[in-house]
Amino acid sequence: MLILFGAAALSLTLVSATAGRIQRPETDSTYTLTGTIDGLKNGWVYLRHGQTEKIDSVKAASGKFSFSGTIGDPEFCRLAIIGASGTREYRTEFFLEKGNLQVKANKGSMEKAVIGGTPVQDEFRQYQEKRGRRARGQSRDSSLSII
Repeated sequence: MLILFGAAALSLTLVSATAGRIQRPETDSTYTLTGTIDGLKNGWVYLRHGQTEKIDSVKAASGKFSFSGTIGDPEFCRLAIIGASGTREYRTEFFLEKGNLQVKANKGSMEKAVIGGTPVQDEFRQYQEKRGRRARGQSRDSSLSII
């Protein structure tokens, strides 16, 4: 009985000692959001994260900007530019997720920005396009009938 107890205690000790050293595979959770906003020379671009309400900002140079960071699950975000008056002029909505996203927009019509490059955002953009056609009476997509 004592030998059985000693073997069980030794096994438990070995398992707990090695558990802290087990390496779990790292999953790449980085994102890069790069873009160009025509008509924006050197203004600020703001990224507002939907879940945390955290706001990141970068200075655009000749309308070009880039954000990068890490993210877990896809997150609904907003992109905004601030004009000379200091107020938010335009913004657009999209899903931020790991991978590389590209933005193409115009300062005067940020709501028409094209954002793509990751699976969830590409699917969201397709949904928006279908929804837009339906709103204009150009499509009768039955999958949108519950909206």
